[in-house]
Amino acid sequence: MKMKMRKPGPIQVALFLLLGGLLLVSLLRAKTAVDIRRAQLLEGDFRNIAHVLHEYETRFGALPGDDPGVGIASSHLAHAMSCAPAASGKCMPGNGILDGNWNDLGTASESYLFWQHVRLAGLLEGATDPASANYPAKNSEGGMLGVTSGSHSPIVELHGAQVICSDHIKASLARQIDAALDDGNTVSGSVMTTKEGTTTGGHAMANDELVDGEHYLVCMGTGHTAAN
Repeated sequence: MKMKMRKPGPIQVALFLLLGGLLLVSLLRAKTAVDIRRAQLLEGDFRNIAHVLHEYETRFGALPGDDPGVGIASSHLAHAMSCAPAASGKCMPGNGILDGNWNDLGTASESYLFWQHVRLAGLLEGATDPASANYPAKNSEGGMLGVTSGSHSPIVELHGAQVICSDHIKASLARQIDAALDDGNTVSGSVMTTKEGTTTGGHAMANDELVDGEHYLVCMGTGHTAAN
């Protein structure tokens, strides 16, 4: 004898739709909360590095990476390295400019030695041996963090004495970062966005040019300059 399946009545259908709607809203809220937290972690990098630049300069009268007084037994950072001056324009200690590209990976660049100087000074945590696999700074999304001078900015339109960059950031997070730290417009102000992996010569991309799900480079210009 076959059992007949009862069709759900209007009340059951309404309850099903209500529960489904509540579940969807909960999932969306949870995702929003996660995205907000992810953006906050990335925003924190920009704020912390800008503070570190100012703090190092205040203490030692020089920019980390460009500091000509390190590596001497009697200096404030006796065990820090100083890059060897070269014609590449990446190493000119003491000129008050953080030379080198933001994503350089060698000790011939002041931008790369920036991390050693601030870590040995106790301003940031991390490996102090430039040869260590853990030495390059990373953001919470797994992208590279870096600092350079405004003259080496990876985004042509972005100005500032120093430029802080964070790579491999999703479009939605890039927009949130700009809204929190600047004017919410990714082609104006002190925070701009460009293509992921850009070293130099990149151009700022507008909010509506950013494709959800794809990754980008976000940079912030700061006004700190080294004392002479």
